[in-house]
Amino acid sequence: MSSRSVRRSVLLSVTPFPRSETPTPLPGDVRLVCDCEFWDGIANESYETYYLQSSPAADPATAPDNGTSIDTLWASGLNGDPAPVATAGRQGDDLSSAILMFDALLEGRAGYGWPHSVIRSGLIDQILLDQIKKRVTRRLDARRRTVVKKWGGAPIVKAASKLHLNAEPHWRTPSAWRANCPGGQHSIQIDASRNEFFCGYCRQKGGVSELRAFVALRTKGGVA
Repeated sequence: MSSRSVRRSVLLSVTPFPRSETPTPLPGDVRLVCDCEFWDGIANESYETYYLQSSPAADPATAPDNGTSIDTLWASGLNGDPAPVATAGRQGDDLSSAILMFDALLEGRAGYGWPHSVIRSGLIDQILLDQIKKRVTRRLDARRRTVVKKWGGAPIVKAASKLHLNAEPHWRTPSAWRANCPGGQHSIQIDASRNEFFCGYCRQKGGVSELRAFVALRTKGGVA
């Protein structure tokens, strides 16, 4: 894979968890990327199949890098009906396009579960899957170190850590963190730049003092 030039600049869109009220049939002109066993990051295992579709761009003059086609990565199985999860300008061949978009998909799903084993190989086999996961992990680890260096000393982050809530950078925005919610098996959102937390499930929000009070209430068995 190192010999292939994976140009992330040609990515057009990434939708890690698509939601469509209208089922979209899988196109007939697709190639199998892989069929994977998927761990959702909580306690469930399922299967998801990925396909690659290559189609002519609507306007070749506006395609990325003046490419002549737009490729689409489809996912089927995890959330039911098949749905496009990424699009990109043509990467020279099917394998390069599949690697590019699969890489972007895994980054978009970081923290929410990844495919961990290839059940049926297509363009991507177990070796390639492991390589892609390692590359995405290195990229996210580098981003995490940057976020920790800049925002790890924020009062709300330090408070969450002292309260044993396992605060971790969220990666997607520079000051966003996640931590365990003291009220259940879910996460709270932390904005280190504003020194605020929010839990939509428990309907709790506030600053450092409110977070401490929330944890104290839950520790005593109260309901906020």
